[in-house]
Amino acid sequence: MSEASGSKTVNDVESVLLAAVNEFLERGYDAARIGHIAAAAGLSKSSLYHHVDGKEQLLALGLERAIEGLERCFEVARREPEPGRAVELVVELVVEDMTDRARLPFVALLIGVHGNSELEKRALQHRRNYDRELGEMLARAQAVGAARTDIAPEALARLCFGAINSLHSWVRPSGPGVAEIRRDTVRFVLGALAPPP
Repeated sequence: MSEASGSKTVNDVESVLLAAVNEFLERGYDAARIGHIAAAAGLSKSSLYHHVDGKEQLLALGLERAIEGLERCFEVARREPEPGRAVELVVELVVEDMTDRARLPFVALLIGVHGNSELEKRALQHRRNYDRELGEMLARAQAVGAARTDIAPEALARLCFGAINSLHSWVRPSGPGVAEIRRDTVRFVLGALAPPP
């Protein structure tokens, strides 16, 4: 296969994946049909099957894309030795990830899963693991006086992600003011996590 045709295949898979994720978000996974996805991607059903095996593979790829983004955010924070700054990094990077135009559909897909299949249950487990890890980071920050101690770290982590996860439902990354929304969200969340003066 030539480099050009390999690149075309990658681009086709990307366009099919994005079309599928948008269909899942609009119709729901169960109601979205391969025909809907093919039409949205500008392909025939038979052409679509040259790129992917089916709907479940597309769901898996979409969820994987969202989880990879979260993992990158936490990977940066794990390298930060100062506990308070590690929490700040998670908040800043996850807010940025959640409001990135190219990533928003994948993030919305992950947030919307309900555990209706083994695939969705595994995705939910990933989300719980990040809740737990942020809770552990907050516990370390509490221990050095860098986070409020009147709320359990596990609850703080869930409240933090609750605020950030809502961004996908109302922020329009292509619209004006996204930089200000990111700044204000980070300020709000970190203010809520901070110890009292």
